[in-house]
This record gives sequence, C-alpha cells and structure tokens, in this order.
Amino acid sequence: MRTTTRTRRGGHLHGTEDGRRLATARGAGNGERGVLAVLRALCPRRSLGLQEAAIVAELQANRLLELAGLQGPPTPEALITELPRYVVRSDVDLPVSGSAQWVNGRWLISVCGSEPLERQRFSLAHEFKHTLDHRFAGVLYRDRGNVSAEEQAELAADMFAACLLTGKVSLQPSSH
Repeated sequence: MRTTTRTRRGGHLHGTEDGRRLATARGAGNGERGVLAVLRALCPRRSLGLQEAAIVAELQANRLLELAGLQGPPTPEALITELPRYVVRSDVDLPVSGSAQWVNGRWLISVCGSEPLERQRFSLAHEFKHTLDHRFAGVLYRDRGNVSAEEQAELAADMFAACLLTGKVSLQPSSH
C-alpha cells in the first residue's frame, strides 16, 4: 500500500484571503502556549454535561477567531497549521477522516486527503479540539447513561469544528 502525504504549508493557507498574516501564526507575537492556554482556560477542570461541553466548544472556537482577528468565514486552515508545534498532513490512504497524536514534541494532525476539501477542513478543526482537550479529556468527559465519554468528546469536537468554520454567530437582533 502506497501512502501519499503532503504537509499543509504554502500558498494562501498561511493567512487570510487578502494576504494578511494571522495574529495566531508562527512569528506573529502570539506563541502556541499563549493561544492554547487562553483556549484551555475557557474550560472548567471538571466533568461536563453534553450542553456545557457544547457551550465550551463554541466559546473556544469564537475566542480563537477573535485571537486571529477574523470577523467571519471563510476560516483559513492557517489558523491551526501555523501554530507552533503543530504539523498537519494530508494522507490519501488514511482509513479515518482525521487523527491527532503527540509525536516528538509536537502535535501531528492527519486528515484523509481523499475526502472532499470541506470534510478535510472540518476534520482539521475537529482534531484540533481533541488536542485542546487532551490533557483533561479523562476529567471532562465521563460515561453518562447511554452516552460514552468517547462519544461526548466527539460531539464536543464536532461542535468546535462547526463553530470555527462557520464563524461567530450573533444572536442579537439587528438595529435596522
């Protein structure tokens, strides 16, 4: 079996569509520890119910967008790929949509390169949420009735990805 991989670097993925460098990017003055610490600080260090986990995921996604100075979609992949100690690769033979693992002092996020680009972007954001929760997943997500801890973590990662990719939604009525 031949595996084709490509690392997500280069082109317009490192900034916004107009070429601006993201405030969260490598060398932009916000270190990975700062960004991750800010996002992790939004999550209480205790077991979360499904609704609370969804709210935390939404808060984290919105805060990441704010840190990057983004007002709305599209959300560039560089928001994640440019963080220090993160490497993202696309693997056409990956048997799952995405995975994240800590390897040699950095996060390696892999996405299935044979899936549509929209799915790859969702998987990237989903796996990034797992890296945010990694240290505390055993505390945050506990088996509850008919929903396992693993299912709860997956639902929270889905919520984070959806919020990150669609941008912050204002529930305030317009003044028009």
